[in-house]
Amino acid sequence: MVHLSSGDTLEALKNQYPDIINKDFFVESCPHYFTWNRDILKTKAGHLYTMAPPLRTKEESECYA
Repeated sequence: MVHLSSGDTLEALKNQYPDIINKDFFVESCPHYFTWNRDILKTKAGHLYTMAPPLRTKEESECYA
């Protein structure tokens, strides 16, 4: 799974597929999902930070830690 952007999705994958995670099934993300959260969209330059999948909340970003 590429471009994972949701901590909730990561937890669901770990719970549902513990036998294949890191063996036959790999999960990756992108640096911007660890650096920015949805709050940046409220800034004057927020339109520059639109992407797919979208940025998530600060709480979801912290799920990665």
